[in-house]
Amino acid sequence: MIGPRRVVGEPDQTVGVRVRLPYPEPMDVGATLAYLGARAIPGVERVTGSSYARTLSLPGGPARVEVTAAAGALHAELSAASEADAELAIGVLRQLFDLDADVRGVDEALGRDAHLAPLVAARPGLRSPGAIDGFELLIRAIVGQQVSVAGARTVLGRISATFGKPAFDDAEDRLFPTPSALAGAHELPMPARRAETIRQVARLVDEGALRLDAAAEPAQARARMLSVPGIGEWTADYVAMRALGDRDVLMHHDLGVRRTVTELGIPLTGRRPDWAPWRTYVTHHLWAAHSRAPSGPTERPR
Repeated sequence: MIGPRRVVGEPDQTVGVRVRLPYPEPMDVGATLAYLGARAIPGVERVTGSSYARTLSLPGGPARVEVTAAAGALHAELSAASEADAELAIGVLRQLFDLDADVRGVDEALGRDAHLAPLVAARPGLRSPGAIDGFELLIRAIVGQQVSVAGARTVLGRISATFGKPAFDDAEDRLFPTPSALAGAHELPMPARRAETIRQVARLVDEGALRLDAAAEPAQARARMLSVPGIGEWTADYVAMRALGDRDVLMHHDLGVRRTVTELGIPLTGRRPDWAPWRTYVTHHLWAAHSRAPSGPTERPR
């Protein structure tokens, strides 16, 4: 069990849980941690070489989780307001780390392609990281348009410090801002049009007009996102693959993907339907092969 922490504004009671999260082998845990670490929001997330930690907003109140890599499983320590919240957090972590993926089926299918076989052999069990929260992921994607991953982290850290609430008494850890907090946020640290896009999607989510959770209908969510000025295919696809669990998204419009396929001479004619239904994993292999984080859309968002 982990030591309880008193939650701000809540009774001095928390539930501490330590749980083993098994996964089917193989799994490139290091690649997943590196991917999450490159995008870790200061004050909200922390990633070291073998662990991932962050705050969570759960129905019963704020929570804290820390995940450590071990052979054949991840070990998670959670401090939450209730057992129900702890169980919910465990499910979210399994999604974040893509622990239930059919990795052998994916590797076998993609490994039959002559162009992809070396990439799959180099990184067996490469996963597609999910999202802690769909709204948070959408804001990450909007902020990340046409800026570096490092630049996006800095901006997201400033947004969280300004509009996110302290999670615990120590006041060092922040919760990612809620939709209602960003719906009326002014002086966001970005160009005015992009700031308005964030405010608009925050209002839609806050009002229930846009759902990005497990109950969302992917096609409907995608269409709703694309109706918002400032959101294009890159943003919608990124949200679909990470927040909505779409395993067949090829980010053909991403600069990192385009650079890799050019370097490796991989044709993208027809967006390669023969890679279906695992094109999301192809995207991650192409990003990993380029050894760079995805660098945003090729087109300027509307």
